[in-house]
Amino acid sequence: MAVAVAAGILCWNLVKEQKSSLSDLWQEQFGNIRADLTLEDIKYSRLTPHGTRWVVKAERAMIYENSDILDLYKVAISFNRERGGKIVIVADSGSYDRGKELVSLKKDVIVKFDRGERLYTDVLNYSERQHLIWSSTPVIFRRDDGLVINAKKMKYLVNKGLLVLKDQNSIIPAAEDIFDRRT
Repeated sequence: MAVAVAAGILCWNLVKEQKSSLSDLWQEQFGNIRADLTLEDIKYSRLTPHGTRWVVKAERAMIYENSDILDLYKVAISFNRERGGKIVIVADSGSYDRGKELVSLKKDVIVKFDRGERLYTDVLNYSERQHLIWSSTPVIFRRDDGLVINAKKMKYLVNKGLLVLKDQNSIIPAAEDIFDRRT
């Protein structure tokens, strides 16, 4: 009987050690995973009867169970306007709320307009329902001819191609600078 008890205690200790090392391995291997599903090199297209509305590409997307939120990393979004032209937005990170049809981008956000203009900001949002891109954080708008506009807020009506910069100040290049760049 004593031998059976000793063998039982020995087996229990071995199982306990193995279970503990397995738990440590689990925590080490999977401790950083927050999402229920992680996808690499994704492409998500929003299609309408009028064609492709916009395309999101990301190095990584994290999807959560019981949530409409996708977290995105190294994001690029291409918007196709109904009247022609394309807008591309790149950012370090962002999220897409499928229920609210809202994209929020953060950190080193750059908007590249089809005529070469660029807009820089730290936070940018896009509402698919309203076809509106906006930022409540400071933005810098630059054109190739040297025009620079600093604004506290902005909104861009995607369907109309209308950019509104609020509370802005501008650096307008001298006329001879513009003339020199065109020749």
